[in-house]
Amino acid sequence: MRALLKPVLDNDGVPLLASALSSVLKLRSARSRLQLNVAYKMVIGSRRWRARLSERLIVSGHTDATFSALYALASAPSGLNQSELAERMGLAGSSLVRLLDRLEQQGQIRRETMIGDRRANLIRLEPAGAEAVRELDAIADGLRDEVFDGETDELLAEMSDLLDRLLLRLQPSAARGLESAPSQTTPAN
Repeated sequence: MRALLKPVLDNDGVPLLASALSSVLKLRSARSRLQLNVAYKMVIGSRRWRARLSERLIVSGHTDATFSALYALASAPSGLNQSELAERMGLAGSSLVRLLDRLEQQGQIRRETMIGDRRANLIRLEPAGAEAVRELDAIADGLRDEVFDGETDELLAEMSDLLDRLLLRLQPSAARGLESAPSQTTPAN
């Protein structure tokens, strides 16, 4: 049996980690605290989304990774090379190779040698993969309906616009066309 560790407390009886974080947050502006809160919730929300989606997809023999790959390929009718697909999915190339091997064995995708670069592959969705996307999207649709229940279309559109802007800013510098360090201007509080 694993022994439970008691938190180390400060002089006021507050767990030291919480106390240290509180002292750091006190020094931040209200805007900085709000940004931290939003960023933290985005990370946690993303993790929870993936976990809930994976719970539902497992019944069909898929994971959120296979769903993401198939969905990305469905949105690119002419196919994607492995680098493009990896970037869209936020995966390292080696993780993607194993995933593509499995999807190819299942007949859901096919890899073709790219013209002009025999080292690169173009990945295309096969009819079985397109059918899987329809089935998996129906499963994901149920989760979306539950999560966004009661939210207005206007709020969802605003959130989508905000997330589009944030995702653009989170792209690697080269993808955004930036060659130097970001500007050091400070936003107003």
